[in-house]
Amino acid sequence: MLSHTISTFYTAIFAVAYILFYVKKLKEKGILEKLCINILFILLITAFFWLPMLEAKTAANYAIFDNSIMSTNSKYVQENTLEFYQIFTEKEEENGTTFRIGIPTLLFLVASIYTTRKVDKKYKDTYIIFMLFAYISLVMCFHFFPWKWLPNILCKLQYAWRMMGFFDFFIAFICGVNIVILLQNFVKKEKWKYVFSIVFILVSVTYTLNLMQMFQQKDATLDKEYEEYIKSAQTLSHFQINREYLPVNALNEQRTYMLERKDKTYLLEGDATIIAEEKEDLHMQIQLEDLQAGTRLEFPYIYYPGYQITLEKENGESIELKAVESEHGYLSAVITEDIENATIHVDYVSTWITKISYGISLVALIGFCFYTFKQNKKEKANGES
Repeated sequence: MLSHTISTFYTAIFAVAYILFYVKKLKEKGILEKLCINILFILLITAFFWLPMLEAKTAANYAIFDNSIMSTNSKYVQENTLEFYQIFTEKEEENGTTFRIGIPTLLFLVASIYTTRKVDKKYKDTYIIFMLFAYISLVMCFHFFPWKWLPNILCKLQYAWRMMGFFDFFIAFICGVNIVILLQNFVKKEKWKYVFSIVFILVSVTYTLNLMQMFQQKDATLDKEYEEYIKSAQTLSHFQINREYLPVNALNEQRTYMLERKDKTYLLEGDATIIAEEKEDLHMQIQLEDLQAGTRLEFPYIYYPGYQITLEKENGESIELKAVESEHGYLSAVITEDIENATIHVDYVSTWITKISYGISLVALIGFCFYTFKQNKKEKANGES
């Protein structure tokens, strides 16, 4: 959930499918209880991520959640599938990657023809399930898989070749079991098993390093120079950030309004006179006079939940204005009454949901450590008894 959000959905599908294969085991003592406890801990520990994400999704229309902008639809996925030959060729693709499975891996997968019937009964079911999952994942990478007929919710991963990650995960277990079985059946002396293991590791590493030579070696100093440039820059262009996290309204005007907009407060509607303004990072102070009720102001901040806008009258009374998204994707607010003189303070303070979610995750993490310690102690006591 914290490494690649769009793959989480398929991870969940495989997890549920795996549980269904072992549905009878749910009746065993403690299995269902531990399963529910683990799911609960996963959700609570990662709450600091997914709760604010859901809040942002409801606050505005961001590009990351837009299927058409992010190309998270069946048509796009179908167009970016692999040809079968690509898993056998060393040719580097246009995006700088290779999808070659590799000779060592292929050999140990082919060995399954021999090893499958010799797998220990203890691991046999998982071995078969993982093999099924592995080949389903691999088939989903190719153009002949009917992505175009799948609903968009199953196409959030954008690129079908991302299923190669699941394929790698499942075959790691399969190949590992195959290697052990081959050693057990063809190498009788223990010392030779170690020798063959070391030789296999050396051959695999050598093959992998040789394969990696095809990639262009980038000058690491360029990254350092770019880093220093970013640190010293007074301002950053929106073209230097991941624009999928922009509000759709801002993204639609990225080459017009966003390029031309000055780093100051704009009067979108109504009447008010801006006397002075001062902006530093995520804090801004604007002095105004002759404000009319209904006046709309737009501040030089992209709209995200968590901004606090406070209007301070001349007599010291403070009014909190509602932060809303302007039609340009920027932070804005509406003046609620006629005011002669006022100062508006804009600060990013985060949201109460975000703050609570961090608290939830911290408490859950501490609770998980305590629960794990208690369970280990309990299992140790049961083992000794």
